[in-house]
Amino acid sequence: MKARGACSQAEAVDNIVGVASEWLTHAGPAILKQCLVDKSEELDPDARRSFAAGVYFLGYPGFNLERWGFWKRRLRELRPVVGEGVAMSVARAIETMVAAEKALVGN
Repeated sequence: MKARGACSQAEAVDNIVGVASEWLTHAGPAILKQCLVDKSEELDPDARRSFAAGVYFLGYPGFNLERWGFWKRRLRELRPVVGEGVAMSVARAIETMVAAEKALVGN
């Protein structure tokens, strides 16, 4: 992640990870449901670009379980290196993801 403007590299990482964490916290269950009905192989070229993964995830674009698992693992890796406030947001996102998985299997 490249810092732009007046923010530092650490601030850039915190901003991006913070936004991703909030997105997963608020939409995690809906995202997981979309992952279960993965249609990424059916995406047209424009949709593929729209749902393209970043440089860290090399799997299929779109919503799929591989990408879901990647983000849960990646958030766990990033939690110790982000700022304190963002770390709390990351923890909530991970908790939401785990709760969404448990809700699907009835636990």
